Amino acid sequence: MNRWVQWVYYRLQSLQQDRLGYDWVNPIIMLILSALGLALIYSVQLDVGAYAKWHQQLVWILVGLCVYGITARIHYKFFFQNAHWLYLLSIITLCALRTPLGKSFGGSRRWIYCGAFAVQPSTLGTLAVLLMCVNHLARMHATSLKEHREGILYTAVIGCI
Repeated sequence: MNRWVQWVYYRLQSLQQDRLGYDWVNPIIMLILSALGLALIYSVQLDVGAYAKWHQQLVWILVGLCVYGITARIHYKFFFQNAHWLYLLSIITLCALRTPLGKSFGGSRRWIYCGAFAVQPSTLGTLAVLLMCVNHLARMHATSLKEHREGILYTAVIGCI
């Protein structure tokens, strides 16, 4: 078993970056986990027959892989340079929940319906807050502990808003 683990580790390291600088480890792990999840959903719904929803999960896995493929090609500095715009967009979409655009489900307004699908603005907000905090911490050139504390306090304020 130990040799097999070493072989897998060696193969993953060789795949980590190809000539073009693309990291193949993440998509391979995502495919393995998605296949396992799909197999579990399929096995649970074997007796349901025509009402099985595993094919719907397969569609969302394919959509997710396409979105990953597109975003993996975008340089990370693009996200850092536009983090404040994404943060502003997330605040606007969260405020839009209080308008007629926000639909109530289960007693709370959490969804904005856009045609055939629904968007939950808090998901965008989570990503925006994460990018803003990382952007701020990456740009902080603190030389003392006091400056680190101020930067972390500012980052906490961004996260709370």
